[in-house]
Amino acid sequence: IIDYLLVAGDQIDPHQVAHGAKLEILVKVRFDEDVEAPEIGCRINAVDGIFLYGCSTRLLDQMLDPANAGDLRTYLIEFDCPLRPGDYFVSLGVGNIAGGNHNILNTRSDLFHLVVVSDRHTFDGLTNLNMRLKALS
Repeated sequence: IIDYLLVAGDQIDPHQVAHGAKLEILVKVRFDEDVEAPEIGCRINAVDGIFLYGCSTRLLDQMLDPANAGDLRTYLIEFDCPLRPGDYFVSLGVGNIAGGNHNILNTRSDLFHLVVVSDRHTFDGLTNLNMRLKALS
């Protein structure tokens, strides 16, 4: 992983993002070796180390095109940000899942600090589950 870029709507590399924003992370990877079945992943932790979420192309059953040594590739990670306002760390990783084996090639732990803000308090806990409440009688 040689570079990344966080995008939140029309904001490029924002210092903070709004709760509920749609986020994009562009990840630029230079492959130092041939990789038959690349895997890209992302992990989000709270500042106290609590693991909140992680996902990868492998977990989503998405196969990426093989990469050759020297190739430069850019990958897009997209997600909604339902996290409560606060501070988080985002990690990115690249692996090879060829032959049923999972080999981590490069991990950038706590690569960047994500600050989530909101002007409204609409839930308690770590994430907004978009709960709906109503009276039935």
